[in-house]
Amino acid sequence: MAYPQARKGNSKLWIVLGIFAFVCCGGAVVGGILMYNAGKGFFGNVFSMAGCMASMQNLSSAVRDYSIKNNGMTPKAETWQKELAAAYKAIPTNVEKGNPIKMPNIESEMRCQDHEGVITGIAFNKDAAGKKYSDLPSSTILFFETKKAGMNLSEPYKKLPREESPTIFGEARGWLTVTVNGSVNMDDKPAQTMTR
Repeated sequence: MAYPQARKGNSKLWIVLGIFAFVCCGGAVVGGILMYNAGKGFFGNVFSMAGCMASMQNLSSAVRDYSIKNNGMTPKAETWQKELAAAYKAIPTNVEKGNPIKMPNIESEMRCQDHEGVITGIAFNKDAAGKKYSDLPSSTILFFETKKAGMNLSEPYKKLPREESPTIFGEARGWLTVTVNGSVNMDDKPAQTMTR
């Protein structure tokens, strides 16, 4: 009985196709890993700042809500976190458990943390404390980012040098502030306008 003879020349074709498949699959895997790391870096930058920005906007809303229930007055500088806690917690954040956006906790240090682990604080503008809310111009800075975190941080607002601010994508991003009307800014430029 005669067995069929293997065709000569097909082995080279299979070797070429195998190499081609290996390169394509390997390229897809390497490309996927690179895209994952790039996306992780990008979204890490964005998520770390988003929670801080949203929290500052909510703090501005909490001051407004607080003033409605307190004879139109803003909280005192020394106790603003305790005074704003109920109003702040009543604001829906739409940030659920497991979400990468982290909101600062009003019952502890009001702090932001960037993707590199740099911690900054959120301070209440002392010049807006204990004032009649309706007398504050809408452009008044209520809260601003500081170099340190702490409880009830409060001082008169003073613009900090941009080069000392946290970074985003390897460059100084500027310091976050929020005004009476809820506009979140970076170095006095709108970062995200969320006016009420």
